[in-house]
Amino acid sequence: MQGVEGYRPSTLRQCFNLFSSPEILDGSNKPYCEVCKKKTRSNKKIEVNKLPKVLVIHLKRFSASSYGQKLSMMIDCPMTLGNISEFTSQNSIGDNCSYVLYGVVDHDGSNNSGHYIAKCCNPYTKEWNELNDSRVTKATNIVTSKSYILFYIQEGGSYL
Repeated sequence: MQGVEGYRPSTLRQCFNLFSSPEILDGSNKPYCEVCKKKTRSNKKIEVNKLPKVLVIHLKRFSASSYGQKLSMMIDCPMTLGNISEFTSQNSIGDNCSYVLYGVVDHDGSNNSGHYIAKCCNPYTKEWNELNDSRVTKATNIVTSKSYILFYIQEGGSYL
């Protein structure tokens, strides 16, 4: 999750900011322009046009620059993710959406091998459970430095 010039986000909102920031495509990343018939320096920006009912967030935990290195810094991921419409395009559909965390997948190990552990919130009791192979136990730490995938559901929705 190392961003621009060594910047490392520590919150999920900072990750969103980094994800939605414009990127300059230069050098070997220049795209080919069909109009002028040559590789041209360009800008790229990713925008979300429609917010989903279920938001799945995949945190980058494996380094692209250093093979085999796992990124394990703690990212502050709130249980309730307030309005994220600031990260959508101006013409987006579904503005003013807040989300509630209901599932997490942790990865324990390296990029060559490891073990996945799921944690999910029971929609009826609101208790968190950890699902680890054949065992189900009460989850104590929901989001950790090993958290890899987060599942948020629109607040007020019953999509489970």
